Amino acid sequence: MKLSKGKIILMVLGLLLGAGAALGATLVFGESLGITSKPGETKIKYIEKPKFGIMMPMRERIVNLADPGVMRYLKVSLVLEMADAKLKELPKGEVYKKKQEELKKDMSATSPMIDDELTAILTGKSSAELMSPDGKTKLRDEIKSRVNKALEKMAHDPAERQEVLSVYFSDFIIQ
Repeated sequence: MKLSKGKIILMVLGLLLGAGAALGATLVFGESLGITSKPGETKIKYIEKPKFGIMMPMRERIVNLADPGVMRYLKVSLVLEMADAKLKELPKGEVYKKKQEELKKDMSATSPMIDDELTAILTGKSSAELMSPDGKTKLRDEIKSRVNKALEKMAHDPAERQEVLSVYFSDFIIQ
């Protein structure tokens, strides 16, 4: 199989461009990945995701849905499972209730921001989107993603930031 000079030049340029992009990504994101510029000092940081979380019930809310021409309402009660990296096993009884109270106290500053984010997400949905099981799954994923992004913006120290592990619906009524 014969390759022309033009094809060989394009392949070499492609390889050089790829190598340059890899080098640039390493320089830009290297510190966050644990890659240092000093030879022999590369350390990969492994951050283990918490396996256990504390349930944080949110207040019940009734919102207008985004159905055109029809007034539809959504009544929803949801619970956010918040990560707790300090937990090695799930506490029980009074210890769990104490952890919930501590979480509620710790989250008091971010609760209005979470409430606003939830209201914005829910009012942007139509009843058709939310009626199917797939629609509810997508809603859970969107709530988790957007609340985590908002919590990330609020955190001063990345090690101390709160994170939503899961979203659960305890009530979900469309009328």
